[in-house]
Amino acid sequence: MANASLADGCRQAAADFLESVIVIDDRAYRGSQLTSGAPEGEGDTTPRRRPRVLKTPEADESTTVDDASRRHELDARELATVFASKGLVCGVLSPGPDATGDVPMAAVSRADIVVLDWDLHGDDGEGALQIIEALWDKGDALNRLRLVAVYTGDRDLHRIVREITARLKSMGPSPVRTDGAFVRRKEMLRVAVFAKQYSIFPANERAKRARIVQERDLPDRLIQEFATLTCGLVPTVALLAMAAVRQNTHRIVSRLNSSLDPAYLWHRALLANPSEAEEHLVDLVSAELHSVIQNEDAGRGANIEAIRLWLDGEDLARLTSQFGSQTALVGDDVLAVLERGVESNDDAGQWLGGRLGLSKTAIGKKKIAGFARSIAEAARSDAEFAHLLALQTRYSSPPPKLWLGVIVASGRGANERYWLCLQPRCDSVRLPGPTQFPMLPLVRAKEGRKFDVVVRASRGLVRLELSRKPAELRMINFTPAPGEDSIVAQKDARNHYRFRAATGQPTWYRFVAEFKADTAQMFASELANNISRVGLNESEWLRRWREKG
Repeated sequence: MANASLADGCRQAAADFLESVIVIDDRAYRGSQLTSGAPEGEGDTTPRRRPRVLKTPEADESTTVDDASRRHELDARELATVFASKGLVCGVLSPGPDATGDVPMAAVSRADIVVLDWDLHGDDGEGALQIIEALWDKGDALNRLRLVAVYTGDRDLHRIVREITARLKSMGPSPVRTDGAFVRRKEMLRVAVFAKQYSIFPANERAKRARIVQERDLPDRLIQEFATLTCGLVPTVALLAMAAVRQNTHRIVSRLNSSLDPAYLWHRALLANPSEAEEHLVDLVSAELHSVIQNEDAGRGANIEAIRLWLDGEDLARLTSQFGSQTALVGDDVLAVLERGVESNDDAGQWLGGRLGLSKTAIGKKKIAGFARSIAEAARSDAEFAHLLALQTRYSSPPPKLWLGVIVASGRGANERYWLCLQPRCDSVRLPGPTQFPMLPLVRAKEGRKFDVVVRASRGLVRLELSRKPAELRMINFTPAPGEDSIVAQKDARNHYRFRAATGQPTWYRFVAEFKADTAQMFASELANNISRVGLNESEWLRRWREKG
């Protein structure tokens, strides 16, 4: 069934993606008995008490008697059951007095959603705050998706939010953002505060009453919170793709089974550089993942129907001003441009770009905000998108190697220069000693001038233009470090990777980025074409007609 809104599509993608939830609550009990943290029959001598038979209040039911014990209880069995009904595996942990010491963070950090009680053994939130801080990733792992829900019987929700905000601010320089009175976000960590189902608030505290969530409704509420964290056309495709990989992981592993080991070993033995076989296996796995994503049609998350829903939530008057149009935009016109392309014509032969108030002469040069909020935001978004399409993302921290496609920089400030390595991969490994590496310069593009790539530098995104002139090619000598057979980067005092040249000045070249294989090969081919150009003695009149008409 088609989604009624973009939010519905985002929520469905989140539901397809999510798999695991961990609940940490010292007052969790199983069925009719409270737990003390140890499994029954395994040396647990802590007295257990049977709670009263509790009636879950309906949403519109008004309760006036406040029972502190009742407010803090959590039915672990019921919660695990309702999460299971949504396809989520739920683990409930009831820690001892040392909350962070008793909680297996290695497992908690792998959960898609973490639910925390605020008051763990009377610590007034300190254990919950420590767990939130432990879930905050640093360094290369920064920006991992995290949804933490504080599910509490404490009545002072605003105080809880203030303490969470203060702790988030202490965890690093990135800003803490507000999404309503009870939600805080830092990078991709989202912390939402909810009240347990037996919480009692006066009728005039409507905001707090709205945060009361029944245990049976908690899965849907958390899926919605996660969807809020990831809603959008691009993240929806990413979630659908990763959901497809998760659901087909066992099929992929069974396809790439040990019966292929003999073939791999003989393949490796036949190669001139046997270690390349390891990369071949990585490419093989990548191809299988790509097949799974294609077969599941993850791109549907950003198809024309999804775009229609995206436009339904937009203010067309705002889009009109962002495109610089003098007449009000019509939703169907915008959709037609997105379906056919801004440089195409409609069925009547009219240029579609004109419907957005654009002109053919200015379409490539006019500064417009377009679908972004401002011209500056549009420039940042375009640069980031171009960066992702052309350059590899480093999700972990193995030292980079110097080979075809690697961009390095030397010097700083006005003396900073960029270089693209053009050494083929097969000539970048099994090095016997000092080796010459061909490097082609990349120069900073001036405002309004053409450029080939956008890279991240210490001062933000930088636009670079690649030289295509063979005369500017420079050979730089590098020597493998002891025990290495390739040029492997080393970390400097500021934790940045850099390569050390064997001779000449400068000595050090900072690692900046690495092109994806196809893009790197394209630039190498362009240089090769320039080198192989044939100089002819021909009529200048004929040459000009051939090149310019």
